[in-house]
Amino acid sequence: MAKRGRPAFESDEDNFAAYKAVKTVYPELTTKRSFQNKCFELRAIQAIAEEKRDIFKVLWNDKPDDRLTYKPPSSLLTELGRFENKELIIAIAEQLCNEMGELPNKPIAEWRRDLRQYRLNLIKGI
Repeated sequence: MAKRGRPAFESDEDNFAAYKAVKTVYPELTTKRSFQNKCFELRAIQAIAEEKRDIFKVLWNDKPDDRLTYKPPSSLLTELGRFENKELIIAIAEQLCNEMGELPNKPIAEWRRDLRQYRLNLIKGI
């Protein structure tokens, strides 16, 4: 009988290596979900940092008075990191930056919800 539900995050070799690295760097994380979210966040940061550093500038400019301590919400980066393709992560991050400039008062929770809905629709093939 086949195992039901979502496959274990650590079952993939790349994810397993990231999971172990995050576990050593962030010992304060205790739940499996927090480890997964941190891995997804780091995947998005890595993809963007390798190709398009200017995206970070746009995201950081959201709080110009507090650039040294402000960072983009981890929930947005986590949701971006759930996309497995680096080119797709970059393309969506660029689009997100453009739309955030057009709608500056839209709450982060709504941006995260929109990203999640887009990802799920992409999986379903809609």
